[in-house]
Amino acid sequence: MILCLNVLLFGLVIAFLPHLLRIFGADDSILPYSIEYATWCLPGSFAMNIFFVFINVIRAEGNTKFAMWCQILTAVINLVLDPIFIFIFDWGVKGAAIATSISQIVSAALGVWYFRQSKKRVLSLSYRDCFRLPELKVVGETLALGSASFGRQLAHSSTSIVVNNVLLFVGGSLSIAAYGIINRLTMFVFMPIFGVNQGFMPIAGYNYGAEKYGRVIGSLKAGIIFSTVICVVAFVLFELIPHPLLAMFTDDSELVEIGARGLRIFVLAIPVVGCQVIGSGLFQALGKAKPAFFLSIARQMIFLIPLVILLPRYCSSFWGDDAIWYAFPIADLLSTVITIFMSHKLIKSLIHTN
Repeated sequence: MILCLNVLLFGLVIAFLPHLLRIFGADDSILPYSIEYATWCLPGSFAMNIFFVFINVIRAEGNTKFAMWCQILTAVINLVLDPIFIFIFDWGVKGAAIATSISQIVSAALGVWYFRQSKKRVLSLSYRDCFRLPELKVVGETLALGSASFGRQLAHSSTSIVVNNVLLFVGGSLSIAAYGIINRLTMFVFMPIFGVNQGFMPIAGYNYGAEKYGRVIGSLKAGIIFSTVICVVAFVLFELIPHPLLAMFTDDSELVEIGARGLRIFVLAIPVVGCQVIGSGLFQALGKAKPAFFLSIARQMIFLIPLVILLPRYCSSFWGDDAIWYAFPIADLLSTVITIFMSHKLIKSLIHTN
């Protein structure tokens, strides 16, 4: 399934790359760099999609340490190769993309090795398996449960399109650059939370299948506590020292100032984001595809996109150019309230069943 999707999607991306990048907000000054970066990133992205399949099956087998080390290795390879290719080889943007592609290809190769050679594997993979017709029932279940993750990625891409275009209109290229840096900084928070969520979901799924609902609730509480601690620590750092954090990415003082102001507003509601992520993961772990899909798109597509469009138009009189940044904490709060409400109802039903 993933190989077929890869061929289809990458054919479309290659055919319409400049148009897609313009839709995502690239103007004439950014477009040449965007095309260069995207072109060299495509081989790695092809491998990354395969890696995601492998890594989730490895987690489902219970070998979470191998999955963790694969992802750490990907990051380390990227960190090591980036300065070599960018500065020593003087490849610039192309060098950053090649470093990313190499790290992703290595990770996919490790996944192949695991299912072919590792003694710790539960399942094994032969090349002829890739040419067997899949069972339609399994395909349907996979697509249903995967719809939450698909919705999350679709929401992220849709949000990037809207935010970048609104920022280009409101503040120009510098605002888009500031948003890019803010995204990079907040990913240091979101990635550990997603990691906690990925660890929580199989535990919740195992115990739900075994009808040990008390353990499901216990793992939910633990996931929320861990993720909330991460969010609170990040919130304090982002509010206290935004300028030094932004300065790690650029020496442009105007860009640092725009980004620091935006970051402080962007993270106002970040302490509650852990509840939203783990709560959404609960429904996916328990096989409840429809509410999981709804929660995965609630923050960005239902709340954030409309707010990004409306706030700069109707609230700029008292928030000024910062109106767009306030869309993010408001969307975080609204989506968290809905997630808590839906999760509370689900937990009550588990307690009643137990």
